[in-house]
Amino acid sequence: METVNLGLGSNLGNKELNLSAAIGFFKRNKAVDVVKISSVYRTEPWGKKDQAEFLNLVFQIKTSMVPEDLLKFCNEVENKCGRMKSIKWGPRTVDVDILTYGDMILSLKDLTIPHAFLTERRFVLVPFAEICPDCVIPGKNVTVKQALLSCPERGRVVFYKKEINVK
Repeated sequence: METVNLGLGSNLGNKELNLSAAIGFFKRNKAVDVVKISSVYRTEPWGKKDQAEFLNLVFQIKTSMVPEDLLKFCNEVENKCGRMKSIKWGPRTVDVDILTYGDMILSLKDLTIPHAFLTERRFVLVPFAEICPDCVIPGKNVTVKQALLSCPERGRVVFYKKEINVK
């Protein structure tokens, strides 16, 4: 079983319910054990700024799925939660990103591990540092906490809720 860290966000519909439903799909998957879930944070949009604020969190799983199968499952969860892919970095009911997958460094057409923008996004690094501050980001030679402290992006990331009620 590999340890994997996933980013989860929502800025359409009932955002809190969307996050809860998405984590519920992971909890019900027999190939996944949800180990840790960060607090929920209210965050500014990244990339495309003219949209509603997000709720974001990071959660850690142990899984027997290979990265490509995990990506397919993440996409299935997004679809089941009503995501329609349209505008890059645009509004979405649910967005699930693979942040790290063990010590793996991988670059495929549809999947980059660690996530290509991981060290540039405070809305990911703040909740990630909450659950795994000393995790080393593969290929970057820095911990999550160090990446957060040196992150050039200064978007607003505000504590929203300690725990999410998982469906």
